[in-house]
Amino acid sequence: MTSGRLRDLIPRPAPIEWLCLTGGLVLSIHYGWLLDDAYVYFKYADNAVFLGHGWVYNPGEYVEGYSSPAWLGLLTLLRLSTLGFWVLVQLIAVASVVAFWLLLVTVNRILSPAHSVALNVPLLYVSFNYGVLSYFTSGTESPLVQVLAGSYALYILQPGLLAAQIAVAASPLVRHELAVPFLACVAWGWFRTRRVPWRMLALCGTTLGAWMVFRVYYYADLFPNTYYLKDLVDLTQGWRYVHDTLAPYHFYELAAVMGLLGVVAQQGRAAVHLHLAERGMMILMAVLVALYVIKIGGDARHYRYLAFPFCLAACSLGGLVENTVHAWSLERWRRALFVGGVAVAAATATMYPRQLDGHPAFMREKAAYADKIADASHHRRHPRLPHLTPWTTGSHIEMLGRYRRGSDRGHDETSDAPAPVVVDYLCWRFYEEYDRYALHSLGLTEPILARTEMPAVRPGHKWGLKPLAQDLARVHRWWGRPPARGMYRAAVDAGVARPWIVYNLDAIEIIEKKIYNRRRFAENLQLALTFPDRIQP
Repeated sequence: MTSGRLRDLIPRPAPIEWLCLTGGLVLSIHYGWLLDDAYVYFKYADNAVFLGHGWVYNPGEYVEGYSSPAWLGLLTLLRLSTLGFWVLVQLIAVASVVAFWLLLVTVNRILSPAHSVALNVPLLYVSFNYGVLSYFTSGTESPLVQVLAGSYALYILQPGLLAAQIAVAASPLVRHELAVPFLACVAWGWFRTRRVPWRMLALCGTTLGAWMVFRVYYYADLFPNTYYLKDLVDLTQGWRYVHDTLAPYHFYELAAVMGLLGVVAQQGRAAVHLHLAERGMMILMAVLVALYVIKIGGDARHYRYLAFPFCLAACSLGGLVENTVHAWSLERWRRALFVGGVAVAAATATMYPRQLDGHPAFMREKAAYADKIADASHHRRHPRLPHLTPWTTGSHIEMLGRYRRGSDRGHDETSDAPAPVVVDYLCWRFYEEYDRYALHSLGLTEPILARTEMPAVRPGHKWGLKPLAQDLARVHRWWGRPPARGMYRAAVDAGVARPWIVYNLDAIEIIEKKIYNRRRFAENLQLALTFPDRIQP
């Protein structure tokens, strides 16, 4: 254990590691794209920074329709610079690739014998991996998640390191499921040092506790809207999702070969220290998050929800080649080892998911669903989404000029007249038509639909909600003024509401109170602790 500084641990990178940095930077920008969900974050950030509405999706409606408070906070802060979101996403990608690279260089050195030949197979594997590199962009929190995977590996190896403690403590604000490996890290820190890691607990308690107080005060709830939408159990689909991530990149074969090398290293002439407990802890934390992903049925996008366990499991394989080389005195084969490392990088670069009919490097591939799972290419080339390339600034998705000129649709946001209602499932349209009322037909930012019992056709995609969304829009249009508490009861009394709204009115009225809360903490705490019944369509 060490309590020193991170910069004192970072070693001098080997030539093959510099190759990884170059390849990772070039390919991550080349594969750059925006997931449609990214426009949810963009809309929340712009509503706060430029339009004066706060962290809301629709003015006056307090709904937490995003999954990562840390990512929204980062985008909001950076958006103050007035740089476009596509530029910001690519800058974050570059910074994240560099941070991830430094972490994996450091982790691999700690797992390797002193002064050994540096080959760093985990870094070679992830630096040319299409799945990993695609999610340094996307406009969602994935770059932070992948950096956190390296930070967790570093903490497991050096639990006294302050930088690692800060990263691990902040992780539940990046993705809520990371609270589970955080608690495992607390137990590991106590096991390794025989002291409770109070500093890390205090850091997490302060940041997460502050956010929970804000969530209750602002949104009158204990969980984000996405929790209610995606709180499902679909183990079969979850296992398919895991296999869909691991199989295309031959992770099973890589893990088997590296495990065999560990056995071979232990039989060598020179003694080696394989850090088996630390590797086991990395694998355990990866499995804990993977089990949650399996439980909810995975995601509609290849790799995305397994970014953390995939990268952390890759970190656990670090140093095994170096230990084998040291144990069997194979240093004289340095050039052959370098060539082998380049071969690993080249082989990884050729791999791509089964959703594509060709390699995405050429940007001519066609995408299809496989086991209800799509690839990034689906949104990268979606006919209704803006086309973005690394060689543009994304000016065609920039709304700042329109904000400054005022609405070009004639809606006066200072009046009491309601904004026209738009019902759609593409978040880009809501971001583009910022001066209209956005009703997400799959429930991503709509709390009544999010709490409605409906089977998922694909993970997170409940197409059966779309006609119900039209029923809600009918009430909004009939109401004829900005939505408020009592709107649905009035629609029921007037005979405008559909039968399912009448049947679920009690639950809907509780949800209404949460949406249109008065931001009084005591009242909102009572609302947050009130859990309406699931909506029955």
